[in-house]
Amino acid sequence: MKNNIVAFFSLLMRRKMLLKRSVGEMPREMTSSAVFVLGVSASIGISVFDMYPIMKAYGGPSIISFPFAGIFQSVAVLCYCEMASIKPCMGGPYHYAYQMLSEFEAFLIGWVLMLCLLAGVSYRLKYISSLLDVIFFDGNLSSREKSAMPLPSNFYFLSEFPDLLALIISFTLAGLLSLGESESARYILACFCACLMYLTILILTSVGFGDYTVFQTLQIGRLDVLLDSYLPCSQDYVYIFLLSFLGEETVAANETLPATMLRLYICCLLWNTIYPVLMLLNFQREDDELNSVRRLLERYDLSGLHVLVLYGVIGGSLCSVFLLMMSLERLILSMSRDGLLFKLFVNVAHSSDTYVAPSFFIGLLSGFLAVFFNLKILREVFVSTNMIAAILGPLFVLKSRYLWSIDYVWLYANRERPEPGILTNVVVTILGLSVAAVGYFLCLSIRHVKNYGDLVVTKFPMTYIIVIILFSFVALCTFITLLFLPQNPIVSKYKIWGVPFTPIFSIFLHAATGPLIVTEAYSILTGWVILGLFVYFFYSITNSQEDI
Repeated sequence: MKNNIVAFFSLLMRRKMLLKRSVGEMPREMTSSAVFVLGVSASIGISVFDMYPIMKAYGGPSIISFPFAGIFQSVAVLCYCEMASIKPCMGGPYHYAYQMLSEFEAFLIGWVLMLCLLAGVSYRLKYISSLLDVIFFDGNLSSREKSAMPLPSNFYFLSEFPDLLALIISFTLAGLLSLGESESARYILACFCACLMYLTILILTSVGFGDYTVFQTLQIGRLDVLLDSYLPCSQDYVYIFLLSFLGEETVAANETLPATMLRLYICCLLWNTIYPVLMLLNFQREDDELNSVRRLLERYDLSGLHVLVLYGVIGGSLCSVFLLMMSLERLILSMSRDGLLFKLFVNVAHSSDTYVAPSFFIGLLSGFLAVFFNLKILREVFVSTNMIAAILGPLFVLKSRYLWSIDYVWLYANRERPEPGILTNVVVTILGLSVAAVGYFLCLSIRHVKNYGDLVVTKFPMTYIIVIILFSFVALCTFITLLFLPQNPIVSKYKIWGVPFTPIFSIFLHAATGPLIVTEAYSILTGWVILGLFVYFFYSITNSQEDI
């Protein structure tokens, strides 16, 4: 009995050494410039919808909060850049977990990331249908369409249950995903040009028709604005994290992958600084987030430029869907190759032997979710799991710097350390969990505080104070212990400085967003994890490949 228990836990805790491999070209290999353009287009497309509710609710203060949120995200971005420069394996966070945590933890992380990507794809598909509904079947712009069809004034033709348009778009992009690099490059370039046209028209509209009086009444001392802005702003940077899923087997010239991620982050930061100003000048008095796009179309209806605006908005949204699908495909291929997922359509003994057949499965499942699930629920699930993906980067940096020997995690260094004892692993794990707990409960206590000055007079619940003090004490003790442990030296021009301070700061910030997520998202996440446990214990634990 004892031997069986030991054997069972040894299966749960096994790890794999995933070294850089020469596997040949995959049919879906892309250049780093194409991936960069895809990421920029996706960021522009997703911000059109996700930023406007904050602009409408808070107005001027969000001009400050969006750039600050982007700066806070920089630590997580730099952490993923370091990991990509050291171990650019296809699968991203899932593979990093397989090297530095355990098989069981890697499976759970990969399983949750699958939900993140699926919810992101379905959410964007649902949004495209809703956007077209508002543009063509609601408001003055659609008067000609309404006169030609016997529809009531509040009829929503495309996104009404079931949302068949989302299913059609899902299968179309899944088919594009299975094509070669040249076909995808043409599609990406067309969408990028559309986004540039939209951005140009938006700037011209701001200069010619903007209401500059709004800057006279700005109030930027709002704590709640910064907290609420962090979640929608973080979605803009999730596309940088998605590049780590592609790895060496998708992006040609893998040495440029971290540089591509850094360039994309800089572009996102500039966009998140400029875009709130443009939205404030144009649409501060609009009624809802979708009307902002429709009103811009109405301004240019007579000149015919509304087609270019619509093309740009939809093109950016389609780019975001394509990048999410491509990352999800790489994750499924990686987990199937390792024996953790069912080999449904093709033999994935090695990723170079596949021709991305899982794209059909991705199109079917994401389209199904978009057809039957609510837009708000999909968005909240995407946001919550996105926070998990963002918090993993700093955690992996701590693990790679302190835990395993240089050869084991394939680090370039001028000296080696033996594998540490269990104490080092426990210290790093407890430090990350305690810092995350402090951030979560601190935000839970102050999430209703509006102004920074009100923090002094805020009455914190005694229960929260005790919990925060307890976890702060644990975090302080483990942090001091970690300072006395030697670090693995990293020889990489993309290495992050200030370890362990900067990763801990990033973990704290991302954990603090937990109370801002709705309860329904946590319920769906819990159900998904329970389903994953059944898959792992009834299939994955016995079918995992010992060598890769």
